[in-house]
Amino acid sequence: MLYLAPLSFLYTLQNIGAFLNRGGPLLYVLGLCMIITLTIILERLFALQRKKIISDEIVDSVERLESDKDLERLVTLCQNDDTALGRILKISLQHLSWPKSENLEAVTTRARAEVNRMERGLVILEIAVGLGPLIGLLGTVFGLMLIFEGLGKTSGEQQTLYVAAGISHALLNTVAGLAVAIPAQIGYSYYSRKIESAAVEMENICADLLSRVYRNQG
Repeated sequence: MLYLAPLSFLYTLQNIGAFLNRGGPLLYVLGLCMIITLTIILERLFALQRKKIISDEIVDSVERLESDKDLERLVTLCQNDDTALGRILKISLQHLSWPKSENLEAVTTRARAEVNRMERGLVILEIAVGLGPLIGLLGTVFGLMLIFEGLGKTSGEQQTLYVAAGISHALLNTVAGLAVAIPAQIGYSYYSRKIESAAVEMENICADLLSRVYRNQG
């Protein structure tokens, strides 16, 4: 049955090509938007895994922080860690000689940079949410124009064919526009909430670290 796979693939491509041709040139634009949207959604799915944002080992080390030996262990962990939390705490631990307020300001600056890094690509999803339906609506209008053009130029069976083609054109663009916007909206909402939750958790961990370190120093 393996020899049928190439034929099946070619048949699928032909169907996709016929689908795009029926919807007009704007359907190609929407197809490109869909590819970009799905690429960003999948890329953020891997990039925003918890293990890449917050290290449970570092969290446990902060919670157990009592002595200088514990602090040295935490410093070593952060130096060898590549999570967002590790990079933020590394800044704090590098500036323990600073007053607490200045250290907190340095941590806040680094935290904003990390959150901005986690939000990379979400602006494109946000744009796709609004742009997809608008392009689809434009394609729908073109479909309606085809209907009226057919009504004015033809009659009888030919007129019916023009109307059917125009309706098909309009509906295909409408569906394609929604098909771009719906996944983009889901991805944007989900990842925005996930980043917000991660940011709050990292803020609490950083506050806990500073409280423990400066209390011990005092």
